[in-house]
This record gives sequence, C-alpha cells and structure tokens, in this order.
Amino acid sequence: MNISVVIPCHNNGAHVAETLASVRAQTRQPLEVIVVDDASTDDSAAVVAGFEEVRLLGLPRNSGVSLARNTGLFAARGEMVAWLDADDIWEPDHLATVAALLEKHPAVGVAFSLTRGFGMSQKVWEPLLPQLEPTDAFWPSWNQTVAQMSTCVMWRDRIAALQGFDPTIRAVEDFEFFLRLAREHPFVCTHAVTARYRKHSASESRQVVLARMQEYGVRKRFLTRSRKSEAPEFVTRLEAEWRRAWEIRLGDAWERRDLPLLRFYLGLQLLVPDAEPIGKRWRRRARLAPLWGPWDAIYRRKRG
Repeated sequence: MNISVVIPCHNNGAHVAETLASVRAQTRQPLEVIVVDDASTDDSAAVVAGFEEVRLLGLPRNSGVSLARNTGLFAARGEMVAWLDADDIWEPDHLATVAALLEKHPAVGVAFSLTRGFGMSQKVWEPLLPQLEPTDAFWPSWNQTVAQMSTCVMWRDRIAALQGFDPTIRAVEDFEFFLRLAREHPFVCTHAVTARYRKHSASESRQVVLARMQEYGVRKRFLTRSRKSEAPEFVTRLEAEWRRAWEIRLGDAWERRDLPLLRFYLGLQLLVPDAEPIGKRWRRRARLAPLWGPWDAIYRRKRG
C-alpha cells in the first residue's frame, strides 16, 4: 500500500523545512509528498521548492486549511493519505507504525497515534480511545476532537467519498470531519507517541475562543440535520452528551480560575439544547469568583 503525504501550509516558512526533513527521515518512505501553499506571504513556497522530491501546489488566495487539505487530497495518487501540518514533526517510525495499523484493519476510516507538544508545552495528547482495537468513535468525537491531524493516516477513497473537509470551516475542520467519518467507519489508534505538535504563544486565547465558537456551530448544524434524519433516541443522546461536554468546559474554566473563559462558555448557552438549568447553576457559581484568591490561599496553607 502506498502513501501520499499531504501538508497544508500558510506562512510556515520558519518551520516547514524541519517538517519536511522529518518526512525525509521516515523509515517507511511515502509514494509522494504534496505541500499545498495557501497563498503564503512569507518564504514558505521558496523553502518548499528547495526539496526536489516535494510537489508544491499553490492556492491563488488564502482559503483556509480545509480547502488546502482538499486540494492535496484530490491531487494525491496514494491509496493512503497521511496528514502533517507544516509546523509539526514526525518521529522516524511514524509512517511505519500508523500506516501498518491502517493496513492491519482495512475496515477502519482512520488510524492515528499520540503526539507530544513542543515549544510552549510538552504535554502528550490524551488518549481518548482504546489502543489497537477498531472502535466506534462517534460519541467520543461528539464530545471533543479525538486525534491530532498530524498523526492520522486514512484511506484516500473514504475521505473522497465524504467530499473531504468542509471549506466553510477554518478552525475546527478536523472536529467536523471526524464526526462524519465516525458515523461511517470505526477508528483505530496506538498510544505510541510518533509525532510532535508545535505549541505557539501567538493569540492562544483568541484561537481557543474561535475554535470553541466554530465547534459549537458544527454541533448545532449536525444536530439540526440529525433531527430530520435520525431516530429520536439518537437525537436525545446527542443533546444530553452536548450538555455534558459543555458543563465539562465550564468546570475546566472554573478549575483554571479563568473568569473571562467561564463567561465565554456561559455565553454559548443559547446554542446548547435545554441547557438553562446548567447555565443558571453556573452563573450563581460564577458570582463566587472573587473568593478564588482567599480560597486558594487557605488551601495552600493547609497543604503546607
């Protein structure tokens, strides 16, 4: 089975050479490497052009990562597509490990691994599925994104059958795509760390807000479609799982002592079905935020 590597790139001239070097160092070499330059205004295209084995495709205007992924997907010739973001890095055994897992389980829609952050964070992506077993991943995918795209290897024809990624979505295209893919096919993963995910400092809070807004918009649209086509029991569970996921986000903001983030999540209540009792409870709790400092001081004294 041969592999096409697809790398969407926008203004990653500072990092893309390191990314491509990690592809070149793979113990299992791909059939081809395709970089889709999403109208970069830096030297990304020039850096990529220095790698003779790479096919460089350019978009005439900045169109977002979804269209860049789709452009690479429909130009690919491999039976499998391995995704890699232009600032991430693969360990040398990544393709050998994850592509072999996909080949071992040909009925799945995606095989993936774990990734470790570098730069701002060294955190390892939390495993959300059991390892090495094909799994119905829809409900985990409804709650949050189950995989980091730079670890994913997929069957090209199955992605194409779903028309690829939604070009109207710029921040959470993976979340939306995994929902559609998980309704059709099981997922399989390994808990081995085979990639590194670059954590940036620039506009981190703004990126979180944009991602959550689009994530909730994706859920709303999916729920609206499901009410027309799915069984009532399925729709009821969708709504209940969404409320649960929302309350987890509220709790995370509370634990982080991040009042602006807590208020932001509370502002999403109108999108969450039948969420008024939860919102009311958390608004009462938010009024206690001025006590965070004294509470935490008392807790530290007790721990000391």
